[in-house]
Amino acid sequence: MKLKINKNYITVNEIEGFFNRFKCMKFKLDKISEGYLLKKHNFINTYLFCQRTDIIMTDKDDKIIKMYPNLNTEKLKLGNRKVCNTYILPLGCCNNYSIGDKLKIKH
Repeated sequence: MKLKINKNYITVNEIEGFFNRFKCMKFKLDKISEGYLLKKHNFINTYLFCQRTDIIMTDKDDKIIKMYPNLNTEKLKLGNRKVCNTYILPLGCCNNYSIGDKLKIKH
């Protein structure tokens, strides 16, 4: 799956299972160039992240409900009942979207 940012596409890896969700971004020191999709996951815990990221929370139709650009480490962000998917993206990805927009995804 790829997410369109400006004229470029970023690869988004879908993470399934508790252990894979737990270790997807933990202790990554290198700057990330791809994104992660946590399906049916309406909160994010960045206590073990080693870098800042952009977080986008969407409903089941990929309409943006909440955005956290440049989110620092050691934060806990909760979504509401409508949040279905959580995207962890590299810095600068939230600049092209606003709340209420639909994510441009290419399968």
